Order: sequence, then structure tokens, then C-alpha cells
Amino acid sequence: MFGLASVAELTHADMLTFRDALVRSGVCRVTVNRRLWQVKHMFDWALDDGRIPAAVKAELTQIKGVKRGRSAAPERAPVRPVDDATIAATVEHMMPNTADMVRVHRLTGMRPCELCALRWSLIDTSRTPWVYRVPPEVNKNYWRGELGQPRVVCIGPKARAILERHKDGGDVPFSPVRAMAEYLEARRAARVTPFYGKRKDAPHVPRVLGEHWTTDAYTKTIRAACGRAGITPWGANRLRHAFGTEVRRAFGLEAARAVLGHTGGGCVTDVYTFDAVADEMVRTASPAVEALG
Repeated sequence: MFGLASVAELTHADMLTFRDALVRSGVCRVTVNRRLWQVKHMFDWALDDGRIPAAVKAELTQIKGVKRGRSAAPERAPVRPVDDATIAATVEHMMPNTADMVRVHRLTGMRPCELCALRWSLIDTSRTPWVYRVPPEVNKNYWRGELGQPRVVCIGPKARAILERHKDGGDVPFSPVRAMAEYLEARRAARVTPFYGKRKDAPHVPRVLGEHWTTDAYTKTIRAACGRAGITPWGANRLRHAFGTEVRRAFGLEAARAVLGHTGGGCVTDVYTFDAVADEMVRTASPAVEALG
């Protein structure tokens, strides 16, 4: 909107115009506020880098975010946990290695990036439950504290049984290379016409696969399987929501926080376990209401 204008020419009114344009674009309120924060953060960086004076930064970062119910920006629906029936229908259309990856994700509640970084060398199998120490490069909260905030994932008996099936594949239990090998083997087994060999004049375009998954590739694999299953695509992080909700319903807020690796108060955990919050309120309030109400 103001790409050709000098930063020194921008005013608070221009920022308000930008915010109104974001609201009119139809994105949800959370996205509006996130984009406002990104722009304000850019001005913070520009001041630190000596590119703008403090007065400009002070004026352009005074704009407030959009409040709930006070603008035309729609609210984003909370992310619901994916149900087990949908998971089962999805993994039926995945290769065994990747299907087990989804099952372990559902049974541990780790972040997708933590699952993609899973290595046998990082799992302490000498104790029960197994303890996976997440490496710093994918630890979301590593920057917290003087020594960094550790992140560990406990692996229970069901997930351990699945992982045991992939112990002979090297340090990486879940690999795109192994999933592709399984896919090609399944195609060969299902072949009904004779194989006459590859055409000599056919161009050879090698496909290089990584030894471990990326979060984007993992999510795309799940969505592709949903398409083959004829169900609505769902994101990998909803598996984390599902396990967190199950833990909170059975063991309470503190257990859910520990499982999900949340270091702050219960507010973040509430977002991930939204469906369990009302049930917990009812359990807490019931004795008082029955006694006094």
C-alpha cells in the first residue's frame, strides 16, 4: 500500500488505513493482528539497525490490535482434535512407515517438528516410559532461561510397540526414503502386466529424497492420504490437540501442560485442549453447586 513512500512520510493515520484494509480483506482477526505485529516488529528492527529515528518508530507502532467483536474481521474457529475414526481412515491410504509415524504422533502429542527430528540416539530406552530429549534446533522454548528450557517427550507402551517395529532402519525410525521404498514395493506387488524393463530411450530424472521428514512434507503426505480416502483434509498438529485433550480429561491441566511442553500458564494449554475445558469446569463446580445450589 505504501511501497513507494518513504518511512519518514508515514503517519499513524496510514497505519490505521493499513489495519482497515486488512480487516476488509476478509482474513480472521488473529491474522489481522499477526500482520500488524509483523509490521511493527519491522519498525523495531529498523530502529535498532539505525535506519529510522526513534520518533518515527514511536508513531508507527502505537496502533492497537483488533479486539474481539469490535470489527468486521471474523473470528477463527478453535482447532479441534482430529477423531480416531478419521485418523484410521487416513492411515489406511499411507505407507506403513508413514502410517506408524502418524500413530506415534497421536500417542505422544509432540510437535510435528519434534516428531520429524526423532532419532533413536535421542531416546533413553533404559527407563519406563522412554524419554525423548528434543534437540535444541527444534525446541521451541530453548531460548528461555539462562541454560535454555529443556523439552522432553515421554513415550508410552503403545507408542513404544510401534517404534520397536522400526528399530532396524538405522538411527531414523521414520524416513521418506523408506516410505518411498514401501510404495514402490507395493506397486510391484500389485502389478498385473509383465515387466519388460525400463525403456532405453526414457529420460532418467533422479528424485532425491531426504533421510528425514520435514514438517511441510509430513503435512502434505497426510493431506494427500485424506484426498485418497475421500475425507476432509486435516493438519498434523490436530494430532497434538487430540492427545492433549485426552490427557487433560483423564489427568487434569498440569499433566496436559507437561505432555504438551507448555512452560507458561494454562492459557496456551487451554487453546490446545479447548474441548476439555468445559468438562473440567463442570467437574470442579459440581460439588459446590450440589451442596449450595
